[in-house]
Amino acid sequence: MRSSPWSLPVLSVLSLLVIAGSVGWAEATDAQPHAPAAAESEAEPSFEVCAEGDYPAYVLFPETRAKSATAQPGTCVTQTVADAGTAYPIQVYGLDGTTPFLIGDDEVAGEGEQVRATGTTEAPDWVTA
Repeated sequence: MRSSPWSLPVLSVLSLLVIAGSVGWAEATDAQPHAPAAAESEAEPSFEVCAEGDYPAYVLFPETRAKSATAQPGTCVTQTVADAGTAYPIQVYGLDGTTPFLIGDDEVAGEGEQVRATGTTEAPDWVTA
């Protein structure tokens, strides 16, 4: 298919008009191509689950049966909650292979605390700080 000799210049002019119009609109509205992320907003309420012992650990919210991600030994995972300052009952669990075991019960408020599972599978413990 053959194009007419005037089609390329017309398309070039139209492209320039579209670009100029977009730039003009962006300047008039102070639009930014990549607005910064909501870094200025407050962080989500959360706490950390850390496995400081020789076993993986997680927490369970007994009221909803929701479970946090599992922290592997030597690591922490962040768990968000709905509201900071609300006392959330939790159960701290460890894993012996694939078998879960209850370490203890506690509460967190989603204000950046850490639930640290410590010790060994034979003598597990936890600290909330």
